[in-house]
Amino acid sequence: MLDELCDAIETAGASSQWRVTLVAIDGQSGSGKSTLGDELASRLRSRGRAVVRSTTDSFHNSRAERFPPGVDPAEGYLAHSHDLDTLRSVLLDPMRAGVGVYRSAAFDEPSDAPVDVDPEPVCPGSVLIFDGLFLHRRELREYWDYSIFVTAPERIRRASERYAIVESASGTEALLHLCWWWSVARRYHEGWRLYVEAVMPESIADSVLDNDDLAGPTLTSKRSW
Repeated sequence: MLDELCDAIETAGASSQWRVTLVAIDGQSGSGKSTLGDELASRLRSRGRAVVRSTTDSFHNSRAERFPPGVDPAEGYLAHSHDLDTLRSVLLDPMRAGVGVYRSAAFDEPSDAPVDVDPEPVCPGSVLIFDGLFLHRRELREYWDYSIFVTAPERIRRASERYAIVESASGTEALLHLCWWWSVARRYHEGWRLYVEAVMPESIADSVLDNDDLAGPTLTSKRSW
């Protein structure tokens, strides 16, 4: 499967060796997109390709911007999670142009602070493997030479059910946990549903990876070369 995807990525970038081949790996949190990105990067490097790895996790908005008051949590998750202007200006635009310098990160979510990553020169002929949320949205979809949509609905559902239950909790502790879980589900699961219904990323992606069975993922490639 990895070789098939690497072949497709190299074919997608064959006509644009003067710049970078931009690859998106889109999917819900917990679907396995980051692991897939790391594996693809390793496989491409073994083929002699220069690879840059990055993720939407490195282009978050600040906590205050991600949780604006008065905004529905699900809508806020989709609309305010990431700093798209910075992502485009410091990474995607120079990569697409094939000239200048880029930065692979701009923000550290755990510390809720910007990061000062040294700029590096764009290397024509290299590959950017970029994973994250909402990558087929209108503001980003034009950048990708090749895109993959990763799904794992049953595995994510089973994991969610496990997190929703605290077997040893009772009374106030259990009630507080249920309230916390409701807020998580309201923001993240409903926000993802809004994205899927509005954008239909599975219909846009060049390949769809069913990753429910980690031992036997199923790949459907849709682009006709």
